[in-house]
Amino acid sequence: MKRKFFAFLLILMTASVSAQQHVSVPLNDPVYQVIENALIRNYIRPLPTAKPYSQATVLNVLYEMIQSPRISAMEKSAAEGLIARFESRKTEPWYQRGGYRYDSEAEAAKAAETAADGTETESDLSEETDEVSVGENKKEPILTTVELGASWQTDADFGAFNKDGVFSTENWLELYLQGDISEYFSYRLNLGVGITALDASAYAPYAFSKSWDGYQFLLESADNFSHFAEEPAGVLRMQPEFALALWEQKLKFNFSRIRRDWGFGDGNLMISGTARPFMGIDMHLNPVEWFNLSFVVGILEYESSEGIKAGASDFQNAYTASLAEFFITEWAYLGISSSVIWPKRFELGYGNPGMMSFIYQNMIGDFDNMQLGVTAGFNIPGYARFYGGFFIDEMNVLQDNFAHLDRNMYSWQIGGRLAVPGAPFTTISLQYTKVEPYMYTHPETSTPWYDRPMNTTYINHGEPLGYKLDPNSDELKLKVETMPLWYLSSSLTYRMIRHGISADGSTYTDYLNYGADLNGAQTGDLYWKDFLKDGVYEWIHSVGIEAELDLRFVNVPIAIGAGYTFYYRYLTEYDGEAEKFSRLDAFEWNETAHQTDMGNLFSLYIRIW
Repeated sequence: MKRKFFAFLLILMTASVSAQQHVSVPLNDPVYQVIENALIRNYIRPLPTAKPYSQATVLNVLYEMIQSPRISAMEKSAAEGLIARFESRKTEPWYQRGGYRYDSEAEAAKAAETAADGTETESDLSEETDEVSVGENKKEPILTTVELGASWQTDADFGAFNKDGVFSTENWLELYLQGDISEYFSYRLNLGVGITALDASAYAPYAFSKSWDGYQFLLESADNFSHFAEEPAGVLRMQPEFALALWEQKLKFNFSRIRRDWGFGDGNLMISGTARPFMGIDMHLNPVEWFNLSFVVGILEYESSEGIKAGASDFQNAYTASLAEFFITEWAYLGISSSVIWPKRFELGYGNPGMMSFIYQNMIGDFDNMQLGVTAGFNIPGYARFYGGFFIDEMNVLQDNFAHLDRNMYSWQIGGRLAVPGAPFTTISLQYTKVEPYMYTHPETSTPWYDRPMNTTYINHGEPLGYKLDPNSDELKLKVETMPLWYLSSSLTYRMIRHGISADGSTYTDYLNYGADLNGAQTGDLYWKDFLKDGVYEWIHSVGIEAELDLRFVNVPIAIGAGYTFYYRYLTEYDGEAEKFSRLDAFEWNETAHQTDMGNLFSLYIRIW
């Protein structure tokens, strides 16, 4: 009997130290809003800004959060609800999590409980517990979890009132297989199959991002393809992930195709959460609390607008990015980053986390599109966070008229978030972002091993890797976010966006001519910039509200969300002689028509696990 009790106790102790999955939590999960609040309110220690975080990291942060003496009762309840949401996948019925789950720890615990109840003989117990005993010549079990399931999501975006008849929809069935093999290794495989029918004018300006991979397959003619089809089309997507975490998660590796977001901002300059996913190998090294190194090397994807061969022939790009973060004190932060777009070739230096790509290019030749960045953060612990970032593509600081020369290509961002006192997990943020002309672009370059000039523009699958604006743009964003309950979140956002239409360097297909005298441009010359005054500019004002309700709080595996956006768009042109701006009703540039308009846009979605 003593042996049975000891074996039962040993198995329970082993099962209580449950390994967490090391695959990532998607960037659109509301838990990131809670984590951001906790960082500002000083409930938790500083975290690396390279996201997404793993499920294990998120759970550790939530447990740390609820132990903070500063956290309010309502915030603690919300954090505990999120913990239960992540942990419940181990115990909830299959119909609530949308799939079947096998857990070797749970099975071992059940076997021990059965043995302790005396329903099996001592010899039976001995056989079943051989693998979990830790005595001489015994081995601890290897944790194994397997979860197989599916989910469904339907999105509908449409206009009303002055946008009658505008409608767009996406419908996705996703099958997945995920789990753990030991406490160190986790995996997730998925296959998404969907049907879309799109209308670009149904989405708020600069808000849409493709949800599918590669082509859309037109249903009326399956051998025809599209990259943005208004008619019904079939679509596919896959975002596999294999994750390894060592030394108490101080060293992590991911081989995955996911969306990434590196930085403090609501959208960031080097890798933004709005960017399309790409296949990459990530490394995160956090040897001490005051230093973190994040690194990714991956392969970018072309936009299939010209066909599977023609569209890809000059876009065969790899990508490397690194971010070294220094947490100087609990209130001061410094980040130094570098990145490079490079046509695929065997370059070991671009795959080494310890090699700064900007310096390495000087050792192998100038064929690639390089960037450098710096970010600084300042906290008023418990109240607010302020941040600023500067991301450089090309620059010559020795020339006069620095601010007016197109050859100075950079983007910058400043912002701050205030934790609203007395309002659970509620923040007010204000952020300004400026993207200079030609930023993120690069002339086609002759490269060894390629028989034609290669395109190394800073995009992936036709969308920017960095901040989701066109070159020669700026944005002012004011946002209020709140999550009073773990299952209810909402936000209110105002955006003012200004973008050049006829000014040079205003699209991702504009390239500088480095054969010209870029440093000697004068007022009115091709490579002379003067924001808002050097051409026709588009102004967009928008106000949007969104909310999501997760019905899992009443054991219903459904989430529903809704949103509304009002926007007003108009055009301006500057009269240099009169020194004043004039409004235009319509303007056509490069066969594209632009006009003053406004819209009332609505969005609805339902997600079923």
